[in-house]
Amino acid sequence: MNTVQERLQADLVLSIAIVPTADSLVRMIQMRDLQAPAGFNFRVVTRHVPASAPPEQGVSDLMPRVMETLAEMNRTRMRVPGQGEAPDGRRISEPRPPRP
Repeated sequence: MNTVQERLQADLVLSIAIVPTADSLVRMIQMRDLQAPAGFNFRVVTRHVPASAPPEQGVSDLMPRVMETLAEMNRTRMRVPGQGEAPDGRRISEPRPPRP
């Protein structure tokens, strides 16, 4: 992803995929926020459609969900205390303390 980010000078990368299943297709849009800390930077929105459907069917239905997800990712980035920190202040790479 670093090569893509450097070449595009992007903060956000969206990719669209069509994944075949047994009797249908899955339209999948992946969103990666390259500025957000790990754990807060990746989301996927999907929709199943019949295998006989035209390629564009189902993609436009995903757009409202994609926009909501992008807004949620942006809100999450604003809530994170610091780059690489979880909301409780620990580094994301650190394990959580055991629960009592």
